[in-house]
Amino acid sequence: PSPRPPISALRRPTEIAQRRGAAIQFRMDPGWDLYRSFLQVMRDGSLSAAARSPGLAQPTLGRHIEALEAALGGATLF
Repeated sequence: PSPRPPISALRRPTEIAQRRGAAIQFRMDPGWDLYRSFLQVMRDGSLSAAARSPGLAQPTLGRHIEALEAALGGATLF
């Protein structure tokens, strides 16, 4: 058989995945944590109010909302 090219010579990520025999998921589905954060902000009316709930921090909620917006194709939720 012909020798395989070095990984650095491969151009696309799928070629690398095939070479290594790995599966790569290129589209990230939003996780439940992102939806829970969104729901909490909707219920409480703001990031600040939602952050007063036990176990939630305002920066984390903000990152979750940004990640959910990105996962939904850049739609602005608020």
